[in-house]
Amino acid sequence: MLGDMSTRLRARFPDLADALEALEGDDIAALVERVASDAASTTGVVVPEGSLAELTQWAAEVDDTGWTTDPAGEPTQDEGAFHRARAAFAVRDACAVRERPEAAADSLYESVMAMGLPAVQAHLA
Repeated sequence: MLGDMSTRLRARFPDLADALEALEGDDIAALVERVASDAASTTGVVVPEGSLAELTQWAAEVDDTGWTTDPAGEPTQDEGAFHRARAAFAVRDACAVRERPEAAADSLYESVMAMGLPAVQAHLA
């Protein structure tokens, strides 16, 4: 169903990509929704009700927070804000899985970035 996963998930976490590919349709959607919800809860992100377009806008707004400039003049995001933004994008991608199955890999990747690989792997155990 997911086809060739030449994604960030496959590149960085091949075992997680393999586990995701072993699942079927509704199981994939249920898994990424659970994991993304856990990422949001873990990072303290409050997910609003809304359409995919509204969640896309919300995730971008979450990602716009916590930015400063480091001494070299480069933009840098506060670690907590980074984790919250990743969780927001995980939620957004999880909501897109039924229309765009490849979003499942994106959602899991963002969840790993939000709360760490062990927390995501625990959902697959």
